Amino acid sequence: MSNSRNAPSAEEATGRSNLPTNLRGKPFAKGPDPRRGVSPGRPSDDFTAMMRALASDEETIAELRKILKDRNHEHFIKALTFCADRGYGKPAQPIDVTSNGKSLADVLREGRDRVARMRDMLDPERVQ
Repeated sequence: MSNSRNAPSAEEATGRSNLPTNLRGKPFAKGPDPRRGVSPGRPSDDFTAMMRALASDEETIAELRKILKDRNHEHFIKALTFCADRGYGKPAQPIDVTSNGKSLADVLREGRDRVARMRDMLDPERVQ
């Protein structure tokens, strides 16, 4: 069942998918599948612990200090950014929701008007 009320989805009720047959994909084969339960995107906790240990290693810290003392070093900016991000957190990145200086209300109004014009173009009987 698809939701908390135990109502069947349209696919479950009809036994058919809304997707065309060629877009449904190949079903899993019966039996154990090595891909199930494996998350390729997120590193394991062991990996995270290993990276933390590497980043806090005395040799790594000494190398960062050496780079940061030489402003002409090719990796100075990267090292400075690395240290600042971990020491103070990455800076917040502002998001412009005004769309080139227009307020959100103006953008929504323009969108609503554009949709109404499109609707009128597609259904000329509505205009009359």
